[in-house]
Amino acid sequence: MDWKVLFAAPAAVLLMAAASSGFENAKGWGSSSTGPGPTAYRIGLDPQSAYLDAPTLSVQSTAALDEFTHGSATTWATGYAGKRVRLSGFYRTEGVKHWAGVYMEARERPDSASFVGPRRVLKSSELPLVVGTNGDPAQPRDSAGWQPFAITLDVPQGNGGVVMMGPLVRGEGKVWVARMRFEEVGQSVPLSVDRLPLRLEAFNAGLQQVPQYSARPQPPGNLDLM
Repeated sequence: MDWKVLFAAPAAVLLMAAASSGFENAKGWGSSSTGPGPTAYRIGLDPQSAYLDAPTLSVQSTAALDEFTHGSATTWATGYAGKRVRLSGFYRTEGVKHWAGVYMEARERPDSASFVGPRRVLKSSELPLVVGTNGDPAQPRDSAGWQPFAITLDVPQGNGGVVMMGPLVRGEGKVWVARMRFEEVGQSVPLSVDRLPLRLEAFNAGLQQVPQYSARPQPPGNLDLM
């Protein structure tokens, strides 16, 4: 059996967000957001946008957000341990105050440290590889229309070959992606080196404000909804 399959992340790891404001759910994709509420980002297929007659998947901030929040649409591939893989396609961005683009990363397991997921202390090597638009809070930036992108990485041995990828917005901005392709490539294809731009010291310091959970059993609260 060929285990090199592309599939959606389970709901236990990534929040599955219902389509909103006219967006449609993208089959095989999960979504994740660390915004202040469930409507901080619109995530899904944008029926008002297309690229060369192909549907587009979009992540769009809808509120005033700080640079350490994020919204993303994510799908996974497994079975690529020890392989070199590439994600390619086309993207465009709009109104970027912080950062918006496309990411890809290999992870030891679905809940291991990553910017795309529950907030936790990160090392620079744990930031995902990206292609995108650096924003400007004083003057939000757009990309120059639709642009091609490609991200290439080596998947470590022994991690189950898990690769995560998709459009990502850090803070405020909008991104659309279309005509994506994921494939195994040869060693002659150069590796990507650009990682998500993030002020790590400030990001990690801010985690002191995030509730810390005890490893001891804690009963759930307010089950009677009173």
